[in-house]
Amino acid sequence: MVIDNTKKTRALFEINKGTNKNSVIDVNSNVKAEDRRIPFNNMIYIADGPSDVSSFLVVKSNKGKAYGFYNPERLDIFAENEGLRHEGRIDHYGAAQYFRDGNTENWLALQIHQIADLVATNR
Repeated sequence: MVIDNTKKTRALFEINKGTNKNSVIDVNSNVKAEDRRIPFNNMIYIADGPSDVSSFLVVKSNKGKAYGFYNPERLDIFAENEGLRHEGRIDHYGAAQYFRDGNTENWLALQIHQIADLVATNR
C-alpha cells in the first residue's frame, strides 16, 4: 500500500496513541503523553524519500530516531540525505544495501538496544 505524507504522519499518531489497537480512541483525541501506547521516543522511522520529511520531523521532534535510505547509484540522493542530516531532520542514513554487519544494521541495532535499555530502566 502506498500512502502520501499526510497519511504517513497520521499513521504515526495512530501508533503513538494506540488508535490502531483500540478503535474507541480517536487519532485527534488529546491523549496525555504518559497514556500513549507507543511513545515517539521509542520509535525509529526509516524511509527513503522527500515525502517522508514530515514524518521524520514528527518522530525527531518527539525524541524518536529517523533513518534515511538512498540509492547508492544516485549521488544526488546521497547529497539530499546529507542535507537532511545536517538540518537535523534525520539522525543517520545509509545506502539501500541490506547486508549483515553493514552500516544500516549496526546503527539500527545500536538504537534498538538504547531504546530497550531506556524502556527497561523506566519500568
